[in-house]
Amino acid sequence: MRAPGRSPGRRVVTFALTCLLLSAGASRAPAATATEAPESAGSPVISAIPGSRAGSYATPVIVTQPGDEISFVNADVFLHSVRSVATGPDNTSWCKPWDRNEPAHPKRNPRQFAKGKCPLLWTLPISMTVGAVQTKVYGTENLRPGTTVDFYCTVFPSMQGRLIVQ
Repeated sequence: MRAPGRSPGRRVVTFALTCLLLSAGASRAPAATATEAPESAGSPVISAIPGSRAGSYATPVIVTQPGDEISFVNADVFLHSVRSVATGPDNTSWCKPWDRNEPAHPKRNPRQFAKGKCPLLWTLPISMTVGAVQTKVYGTENLRPGTTVDFYCTVFPSMQGRLIVQ
């Protein structure tokens, strides 16, 4: 018999809220829709939470500095990702020629995208059900001050966000 208040659904919701609070705690919001990471608090975080697929990211606007490493946290059971609308240089590690005899991998065999279609920013799709809830956002080394980068989820394209580089 299960103790009252100990249902699996409640644990998932508690976990999702904890992830959201941790990502929000690592950031401060200078405006109602923007999340900026203070220098002492660590990297900016793009977050997806339960229900994001019907709307948008929990952090739809991120403000960052050049050189900041950005993380993507998915507290939803559905797969989500981050990919920029804008394309980037074809000489990035994930867009260089690859070995067709090996499976694609961001570091060992990185060609993930066709020539001329290399996104400026991207992540692999992740979810709680596949064991990954946080990943690095690739491409942050290409960010320049004064730029704005729009991004979306490749699984649920209606999820959209914006990254502002100060």
